[in-house]
Amino acid sequence: MALGRPLGAKLFLEGMEVPFIGATITSSVGQASIAYVDLVPHRELQNIKPRTRVEIFVRNYLDESSDKVSNAFPYVIAWQGEVFGYTFGKTVASRTFSLSCIDTSSYWDCCLTYYFNAQQSMGAGQTQQGSGALEYNDVQRMGERVIITTFPEASVFKILLEKTMKDKSKDFLAAFVELYKYVGYVNEFFNMADLRLRISDQIVLHSSNKLLDLITEAEGLEWFSGIPGKTSGYTSLRGVINDLMNLIFHDFVSAPFPAAVAGTRAFADKTSKGLPSAAKVTKTIGSYLYKPNLYMMPPPMCNVFFPDEYSSFQFSRTFFKEPTRLIYQPELPSRWGEGANAVMLTHVYEPPSFNYFMKYEKGDYKEYIGPDSIQVPKGTGAYHCLDKETNTDYALVNDGQKTQQSFLTNEEYMKGIWLYRENMMPASSQFRASLTDFAKKEDFTRKIAKYLFYKKRFQDRQVQITSHLKLSVVPGFPVLIVDDSEADQTLIAYCTSVTHRIYATEGGYTNTHLSYARYIAEEDAASTNGTQLLIPPWFDESIFGKVDSPPESAAAKDEVNNLGVTHVSTLKISDFYKALLGDKGSTALTNYYTKELTVVGASRKLQQEYRSTKAKGTHEVQGFIAKMTSRDYIKMKDYYKFMGVTTETKDVESSKWIEFVGDALTRKGKHDEAPISYRRSVIEKYRNILKTKRGFRG
Repeated sequence: MALGRPLGAKLFLEGMEVPFIGATITSSVGQASIAYVDLVPHRELQNIKPRTRVEIFVRNYLDESSDKVSNAFPYVIAWQGEVFGYTFGKTVASRTFSLSCIDTSSYWDCCLTYYFNAQQSMGAGQTQQGSGALEYNDVQRMGERVIITTFPEASVFKILLEKTMKDKSKDFLAAFVELYKYVGYVNEFFNMADLRLRISDQIVLHSSNKLLDLITEAEGLEWFSGIPGKTSGYTSLRGVINDLMNLIFHDFVSAPFPAAVAGTRAFADKTSKGLPSAAKVTKTIGSYLYKPNLYMMPPPMCNVFFPDEYSSFQFSRTFFKEPTRLIYQPELPSRWGEGANAVMLTHVYEPPSFNYFMKYEKGDYKEYIGPDSIQVPKGTGAYHCLDKETNTDYALVNDGQKTQQSFLTNEEYMKGIWLYRENMMPASSQFRASLTDFAKKEDFTRKIAKYLFYKKRFQDRQVQITSHLKLSVVPGFPVLIVDDSEADQTLIAYCTSVTHRIYATEGGYTNTHLSYARYIAEEDAASTNGTQLLIPPWFDESIFGKVDSPPESAAAKDEVNNLGVTHVSTLKISDFYKALLGDKGSTALTNYYTKELTVVGASRKLQQEYRSTKAKGTHEVQGFIAKMTSRDYIKMKDYYKFMGVTTETKDVESSKWIEFVGDALTRKGKHDEAPISYRRSVIEKYRNILKTKRGFRG
């Protein structure tokens, strides 16, 4: 097992170190991260103010550069955010006080969409047309009353989308960042927060690289920019952008233990600087990630769990939650006024054999879920099933017509028909571009149907891991769980949420929740369980690889050869992960060993190397894990320097009662100086009471 070490965690409120007991941090895909911080109860805390600044640091006990004997492991940022409430509790034996905190992306929940929409902001849009044809004096002479009507022609959403897309180096995902940066122009409250906390500067994004093929047409942009207008004007900015991202199968992650990532944009405040970097590369704190849904991809090395790291994991699967077939009928929403009928496109079916059956198409009936083909007998004028033993024609119940219930795959012979229906319409502009090109539309909807079908089959396969505090794991990315026992329960899954429990004077642990789980040996196209890794059409195959015949594997030659076709990676997928996760720990599993481009081959090679390292002793294993999984975490001084503040404390690694100062923290001379001063006065009183009267250090 791993070596246990105290984390020596530190809590800072408004830049002042404050003793605390522990903290629980939860980060989930698509949501702001939440932290609950346990403090020593005292009446001064009753005065704590909303949006009091919070930072939590822990020692990076896997830092390879540290002298394990004389030099303390460096403090790195674990979480940053603000207070939004508190909980006080009292029993006969004890008292408790817990701060409820949320990360700084909460400003996007506070900002409502009617701020950006001309039609929902009392007509104060950016471009308007008047409907009056008569001069005001003429109307007065007639004794009539004038009602000037205006028609908003644009909203901020549309303007920024179109402006961003004109830059060929950017894609649709970059437009979301522009919307977040624009928040500062809506209201001074948001502008001051963005400059003080550098929120928009910490956004990192990378799309699936083919979004331009889907949504660059003018009509597509109009439809997408019109979505906010179809919702309530009181929907949050985050809510609308999450809806937009769902349509293009992308998502948002608030990363715990953020890493240094290469910056791709100019900072909001042009005088602000990036993180220290040896190379001439501007780096930022990669706190807020925008990326495609990656459940089908190989994991980055930072998301590998070795047996020495976890104490237990549980994998649960319910067969009846895995649909055996999908009926997909895309519904193309209309943008031509309220009440207009939506355009219903043709049905598409999965698996392929089901589609062949329903559409009288000629095809290979072996392309379905199961190891053998289903021989569907033919009747007069229609396909139907005939029970030879009872001489019952099942098609008779529907006047001899072919019906979906007349068809069965081998899997359905075992567990029955479990149907999933879907009518969502992602990337509608591809269909609007050519309403007459039916063949192209149906081909694309088949690809969407296949993606949705496999996604639905995987999503209820759940895994929960309990491990020691694992700094490296990032939600929103695939995970590999290595099992070196004879049971060979080596799994690959998609990380949906991570919860870290940190103790101030002890250690900590991590609970990780995953979905879309499958054994690595299931990664093939002919699997009985139907767990093929597919590449959606909006993923650039030159980056993400493709489903193909794999190259020969040295680590698992026979096993890989028996796969048939499977997901074969390119060497560029690591560059994709690097743009989101930083330089360290971002190498894809299928790139770590350059000749093992399949999940099966790379996993087997990793198991072999782990076993040989384990034989050398615990310390060797610790170094092995650190080398593979550690990310480029942000050290305490570098974090505060990025935020524009400093400290007079010379050694922040060993000193007690550290305090950071600077105009960027106190906002001296700025409009928000007074509320920040009020927040700081409460924390300073509380800190001094514990420091001088109780001598308590957490």
